[in-house]
Amino acid sequence: MASAAVLPKKPGTDYVPPRLREANAADAPGLAALYAVTRPQAKLGAGALREWLSRGRALLVEDADGRVLAALRHWEEGDGWRVEPIVTHPEHRGQGYGRWLMTMLEADAIRSNIPFLAVTLTDTTVLPYYQRLGYRPLGDDRQELGKRVGGVWQRTAGPG
Repeated sequence: MASAAVLPKKPGTDYVPPRLREANAADAPGLAALYAVTRPQAKLGAGALREWLSRGRALLVEDADGRVLAALRHWEEGDGWRVEPIVTHPEHRGQGYGRWLMTMLEADAIRSNIPFLAVTLTDTTVLPYYQRLGYRPLGDDRQELGKRVGGVWQRTAGPG
């Protein structure tokens, strides 16, 4: 991703919009704090996330103070990208951060000519959310979802 994206300012307020950007090793403590609240069973500390970021990628949404509000990790798998389910701080859910993260990830996949994204859900209550985003079961397992996003099928013949 070339630069950080910013949500538009809400009129009539002193609202400072959050930023969406690619995470780096320095973001590991903020990501660890988010995972401690949203997925404590994962036991992902700053060291583990820093090491993970050396081989995978993550997008994050942060507030003006640099606190991580939502994140999305992904990595190459076969010809596509494997996406981990979105994590959003409970106090910041319902503000569109997850959709924003997925939209930016999908745009990046299209630019990178990645043909599909896959996600394995651990919580079936979020299945309708991912279905609204266009993800469909990859087989009989309703928790294994995929979405075609980029690749040769999107290209059109140009002037020759």
